[in-house]
Amino acid sequence: MTLNLSQFDYSLPKHLIAQKPVSPRDRSRLLVLNRNTGSINHKSFFEIRNALGKNDVLVMNNTKVFPARVMAKDIRGRDTEFLLTKKLRGRTWEALRRGKVRVNDVFNFAGVNFKVSENKGETVLQRVKENAADYRYFPEPDIPPFHPEKIAEKISLPELPLQKRNRFHEEYGLSYADAKILSEDKNWADFTEKVMSELVEWLDSLPESKNQAEKVPQKIARLAGGWITSKLMGILTEKKMEITDVKFSAENFAELIALIYDNRVNSTNAQKILLIMAGSDTDKDPTHIMEEKGWGQVDDEKKISGVVAEIIKSYPKQATEFKAGKEPIIKFLIGMTMKATEGSADPKVVEKLLREKLK
Repeated sequence: MTLNLSQFDYSLPKHLIAQKPVSPRDRSRLLVLNRNTGSINHKSFFEIRNALGKNDVLVMNNTKVFPARVMAKDIRGRDTEFLLTKKLRGRTWEALRRGKVRVNDVFNFAGVNFKVSENKGETVLQRVKENAADYRYFPEPDIPPFHPEKIAEKISLPELPLQKRNRFHEEYGLSYADAKILSEDKNWADFTEKVMSELVEWLDSLPESKNQAEKVPQKIARLAGGWITSKLMGILTEKKMEITDVKFSAENFAELIALIYDNRVNSTNAQKILLIMAGSDTDKDPTHIMEEKGWGQVDDEKKISGVVAEIIKSYPKQATEFKAGKEPIIKFLIGMTMKATEGSADPKVVEKLLREKLK
């Protein structure tokens, strides 16, 4: 049998290693095995007289243990095993080896070569085991009945990532890709749970809400999932932050998603708001930031009409080209209008007004 020394390599605390004999010596530990009952008792050595009965014989063993089993290699690199039985003189040992061996055969053990100096050619009977006593057998103690089903009733296993991923998809309507990303990390999964539970309430509480959240669960879920996995994760990666480092709550992030969903703020300004929320040391409300910065989406045609007129006046060449049939030019004019309004104008209203004025 080959022994791997690494199996015996473990850390043993110094306070558990005997540094010197116990004092007094008869207080050393004694293990007493009752062969009739199989019970084991831990005693001290001075109590050995209590374990001895009438006519018992006490045999004292003053031998010591040395590493007798040696795994070596012959000159061809083949494994061979020796059992050291007796130290003769100096570095010479008497040993047993299965199989043939010749005088002057050389073997290598742990980088050291040793040579066979004498071969007795004897077959030695080492031991015979005939019954249970030879194997140090003793009956097992009584073990109480084990009922795992009763224990299982009191133990609840946590939700595993795969189960959470499926639930995020089925319950919240998140895409499989977003559900996989958000379920792999517990902190992100907990944040997502809170955001999704807040979303419906926030949408329904907005006075300007044109849609009820329960009618479009998948749409709002995909919107939230996309903003968490792309926008929020991207910002935190750039700032070298974790989701546990941010000061804003899941409730306020859900409010930001609700504002985007309800078209109260466009994507460009929503990302500006999120940057402020992520960089703040306090839990800032996205609605307050939007109103303070004037980033709310404007869909009032009267307010936008004047800006559109100024853009047409500032870019006469592009306006003429659009009238001549160059349809892609409309995208340029929309972009200039959005820039002039700092992204607050509703792009759909801007396009509608541009087409009306450039007929």
